[in-house]
Amino acid sequence: GNFLSWYDVETIVWALGLSTAIRLVLAEPRYIPSLSMYPSFDIGDRLIAEKVTYRFQRAPIRGDVIIFTPSEGVVKKTYFNPFSDNVFIKRIVATEGDTVE
Repeated sequence: GNFLSWYDVETIVWALGLSTAIRLVLAEPRYIPSLSMYPSFDIGDRLIAEKVTYRFQRAPIRGDVIIFTPSEGVVKKTYFNPFSDNVFIKRIVATEGDTVE
């Protein structure tokens, strides 16, 4: 017989589609690769980055930890990959109008 039935293939396609949609729109897992966020986060710590708050509820404020893609000059980008680990995870220490000393 067949290794996979049509029902198995359909289930796999739905699972992959749903997980991709969740990662692109709602939340995605991340890990801390360096000590730049120590002592809040240690190397290897894992977190879930939710993507809804800043889109629909409020702008980031001082003290928030944000995840963002660095600009072209900071890190070399070779192609578009929405699941790239090539991101920065940083805490906001100042907002527009604040003075950092």
